[in-house]
Amino acid sequence: MPKTIILKLGGSIITQKKLGKPVLKTAFVKKTAKQIAGALRQKPKLKLILLNGAGSFGHPLVYKYKLKNRKIETYSLRNIAEVITTLRNLGNQIAKIFAETGLPLVPLQTSSLFERQRDKTILRNFSVLETIVKRGGTPLLGGDLVLGGSDKVYILSADEIAVILAKKIKSSQILFATDVEGVYKNFPPSRSERPMKLLDRKELNSLIKKHGAIEKMGANDVSGQMPGKLKQLAFLKNKKAFVFNGQRPYLISKVLIGQTVKGTTVLL
Repeated sequence: MPKTIILKLGGSIITQKKLGKPVLKTAFVKKTAKQIAGALRQKPKLKLILLNGAGSFGHPLVYKYKLKNRKIETYSLRNIAEVITTLRNLGNQIAKIFAETGLPLVPLQTSSLFERQRDKTILRNFSVLETIVKRGGTPLLGGDLVLGGSDKVYILSADEIAVILAKKIKSSQILFATDVEGVYKNFPPSRSERPMKLLDRKELNSLIKKHGAIEKMGANDVSGQMPGKLKQLAFLKNKKAFVFNGQRPYLISKVLIGQTVKGTTVLL
């Protein structure tokens, strides 16, 4: 088990993503917080960075205001501010629930830590995350809008954040808690199709080529869904990721403590 786990909670499992308005699945997040807190008590040496998808707090607004790669100007900044404020509210709600478990979860503002320069996302002040983790805390970051040296706004997904952090942290592994059982050969999969147990570099590249990057924005997802997630993972080397159904009872805690569960292991 690596020293640092980067766990991403999908927006589809923590929010009512299909409603089109910002609604948190409070009961589910409470259960998840208890699972994570319990797992960290069992594995006190385990270091955790928690990421959350934007779900219904981000995707509908980004779609509504057509913010993907939109030019930054006075009018669009009002829309950008609304999205960032709404996503900050999501992070605060999650952190408040986790605080009830006694877990020192520290919500951080993604749009303040990352910037976009020359078509590259840059993480500033990585030492902030390092300090929190070293002192026994858990940083919380979520999908957000990112500004920078370009004149356009950039959508930074939690999937991309996971990959950026995995590159920075030598001994790390990414866990994707999603609303599906793993990675399938088809998107969406047929009812009879089962998830792949293992996905290597060759198969990953084949799937990316087959399905391509998801460029078309939808009101429920503007970050690429599973094909977009796989495209981000392709940037990693000598890393391992695991995709599983985070909605299954106690599966998150089982994965964190190292138990074998159903899902797809991605070897990079």
